[in-house]
Amino acid sequence: MVDLHQHSIYSDGTSTPAELVERAVLLNLTAMALTDHDTTAGLDECGRLAAEAGVRFIPGVEFEAREGPHVLGYFGGRPGPAVAIAERDYRRFRIESLLIVLECLAKEGFEIDPDSVMERAASGTPHVSHVVAEMERLGYLSSLDRSVEEFALLFGPEGPAALPDVTENQWPVAELIQMLRDSGAVSVLAHPWESDLALLPEMIEAGLQGMEVYNRNAHLSGNLESLKRLAERHGLVMTGGWDYHGEAQAARLARSDLREFSPPDELLEPLQDLIAAVPA
Repeated sequence: MVDLHQHSIYSDGTSTPAELVERAVLLNLTAMALTDHDTTAGLDECGRLAAEAGVRFIPGVEFEAREGPHVLGYFGGRPGPAVAIAERDYRRFRIESLLIVLECLAKEGFEIDPDSVMERAASGTPHVSHVVAEMERLGYLSSLDRSVEEFALLFGPEGPAALPDVTENQWPVAELIQMLRDSGAVSVLAHPWESDLALLPEMIEAGLQGMEVYNRNAHLSGNLESLKRLAERHGLVMTGGWDYHGEAQAARLARSDLREFSPPDELLEPLQDLIAAVPA
């Protein structure tokens, strides 16, 4: 089994790179990737720890496009400089968004130091998960589980600290794919929804090379075979992963019908072949 879609504390995951490597060893994964949202900050650390543990590691990243699709990028080594521009851009508006959230929470009596939230992301990109973690530390929330009722009441659309709409700040999907190509990455459509697939011709024209066929949504909805056929029809490499964000999420998923979800080892070689073919 492989897991080519995981997140760490450098974006919106709750696991450190060390904990992700420990998970890979425990599950006996053939290969693992780190694909944090909007940042490559954790790749060197995770890659070093994976090498020490004897785990095959693929550096990655994930960006959400203005139109909705999430695009994964997989690198053969250190990402090229093109990705740094997108990272800076996304980090800027993520911070602006979280400062608005913290102001709203302060009006509700939740005093949270913005610097403490930003420190949780280290050199990565801060997300609302870092706010939730700090609130849990301060005793404002009873759990890190982001699906608990407290989270929905505070950060949901009708909540006092509703998350700002950042859609217009996100890059168009064609620009994201081009940026990933320029940075030396193989671009892959993550956990595709029906609305994402409507944009598939545009994404392929921009240089999309793969599709995350083996994903939780497809497994639960029974769409796996249709995604396979679609990928084959368009000559897209197939990838797969859990979109893992940490133990709290894993505990919730354990209650769903995912016992037989296991992205196969056969996904690895075609992806690695594409990565190896990227011009230096």
